[in-house]
Amino acid sequence: KTVSINDPLAQNNRKLVFRIQTLGRNHTTGGNNRFDNVTLEGDMLASSVTETEYSKFNLYPNPVVNQLEITSNSNDEVLVIIVNTLGQTAFTRTEKGDHISINTANFSKGLYYISIRDVNGNVNTQKFIKL
Repeated sequence: KTVSINDPLAQNNRKLVFRIQTLGRNHTTGGNNRFDNVTLEGDMLASSVTETEYSKFNLYPNPVVNQLEITSNSNDEVLVIIVNTLGQTAFTRTEKGDHISINTANFSKGLYYISIRDVNGNVNTQKFIKL
């Protein structure tokens, strides 16, 4: 998946993680698919967001089986996005309230990243495991 600057997962995300995936016929452990001396550049943005504000969402249970619960200290509208480790979107929806339930029964087992963007543009990204 290509992540653009307009992708909600990339904007103001202090924990943005990416992976370089090669495409082509070489699927073995040998070959010429390699990257040397990769440099990433960006601008450090000043922020007035405190760690307390960034951490205002709590997830449970973790690991999750069928239902992921999210609590916060705010009733504001938020954008919730869940992606797997391949960067594929498993869930996206706008929610409102201090308690959100997400049905994960149809998710494949594995590690997921949940990003929650509040009305001020603050993004909280956390990991959870689906059993």
